[in-house]
Amino acid sequence: MAGTLAGKVALVTGASSGIGEAAALALADAGAAVVVSARRKDRLEALASRIETAGGKAISLPGDVSLEAQATQAVEDAVAWLGRLDILVNSAGVTQFGGLEALPLDEWRRVIEINLMGTIYCCKAALAPMKAQRSGDIINISSTSGRRAAGLFGSYSTSKFGL
Repeated sequence: MAGTLAGKVALVTGASSGIGEAAALALADAGAAVVVSARRKDRLEALASRIETAGGKAISLPGDVSLEAQATQAVEDAVAWLGRLDILVNSAGVTQFGGLEALPLDEWRRVIEINLMGTIYCCKAALAPMKAQRSGDIINISSTSGRRAAGLFGSYSTSKFGL
């Protein structure tokens, strides 16, 4: 695909659905080669296939950004396979229903690990290649819930405020 982002490489986390999927499609439509990453391998492969069928370039990279090693590996693989990283879209995210009293702390941790720490891990890994090429854009997907807490979605609001 030719477009304003021809020759650019983008990594999109949380690309198996929602905003991440839409971002991957838009980046590919603009000409970027797209590395799509998320936990749902089947959905990633289907997305990569859609991009390729439309004339774009896509690589499916299943992984869990809440695990630092996997988040770092996603960035390293994108650079190794495509030679650079120009755009990082941190879209991986989850929410859990339940306030502080109702939601178990392990579920709070899970939301924070994916939504906030996963973003931090990916950003940290992307800094070196972007600095080396003296360019790059990082887009972190937050939410209005990070500006105004919602009691029954406290873990989500906390994670998005952190962004």
